[in-house]
Amino acid sequence: MKKKIVIAVLAAFAAATVAFSACEKSDYSVMRSAFTRINGAVAAEKLIEVKSGDTVLSSVEEVYESDAGVYLVTTTTTTLNPIGEGDGMYATEVEGPVTKSYIVAGRFPVEGELEGAQYSGEEAALTLNAGLSSGYFAELGLEEDDCSDAKITASLSDGKLVSMRVTYVSSNGNDVSISFTFEY
Repeated sequence: MKKKIVIAVLAAFAAATVAFSACEKSDYSVMRSAFTRINGAVAAEKLIEVKSGDTVLSSVEEVYESDAGVYLVTTTTTTLNPIGEGDGMYATEVEGPVTKSYIVAGRFPVEGELEGAQYSGEEAALTLNAGLSSGYFAELGLEEDDCSDAKITASLSDGKLVSMRVTYVSSNGNDVSISFTFEY
């Protein structure tokens, strides 16, 4: 009889442990879930920069402002002028605003594409720092040799994604960064 009670208690404990762990979200799933909710932001900025050392070779900035259920997007493109050409060191072109129904942010890496992922902070204020495998960039049409030293950082505040940055070194040695900030 005592064996049956012990077995029943152990079985109940095992079932409770499985149920509790099923309800617990992994740090990855919390971060990914926050990424899927970025279209709840009232404003966002995406900045893509290509640098050689400290010199910005080109950049594209997209500023998203929420307006009646859509986003008004203004795009500013800046490029380095060839020596002796243009009016100053950089040429700048502004387009928009144009209407978009969502924030164009690509996709969040699948867990297997994160290398050495380090999470810190509590669930509502989680921070991710990780390397990125070449598989993440393959979807963008980049070959494995096109980018190296790829990294991602992402931060939550109040359970919402407030910043994300992907960096890598291109095949010609330029530093590339793709940064996002979100306001709620």
